[in-house]
Amino acid sequence: MTFCIWRKNSDTNWHNGKVEIPEGENDGSDFLLGCIYQTPQEFAAFAADYFELPLSLEAVAKIYADCPITEEMISQLNPGCDVKEVLQEIKELA
Repeated sequence: MTFCIWRKNSDTNWHNGKVEIPEGENDGSDFLLGCIYQTPQEFAAFAADYFELPLSLEAVAKIYADCPITEEMISQLNPGCDVKEVLQEIKELA
C-alpha cells in the first residue's frame, strides 16, 4: 500500500498526494481505511460479526468519546479477561 492523506487543523476535508498508480492497480487505501469505523455502532456491528460476539455499545461509545478506560468497561467488553492485566497493558501503551 502506498498512500498519504493529511488534514490540517484548519482544513474542512482530507488531502492526498499525487501518486502515479499503474492501470488496473490501486493504492490500497480503500482496504486499509475501510477498517476505520466512524461510529461506535459501526464498530460494534463489525466486532459482532468478525469476533462472533456482541459488544457493549455503551462501553464502545465511551471509548469513542475518549473517556478513560475503566475496569467496568473492560469487564463489559470482555468478561473473561484479567482486568488488572488489561489495565497494565493500557498503561504501558500510554
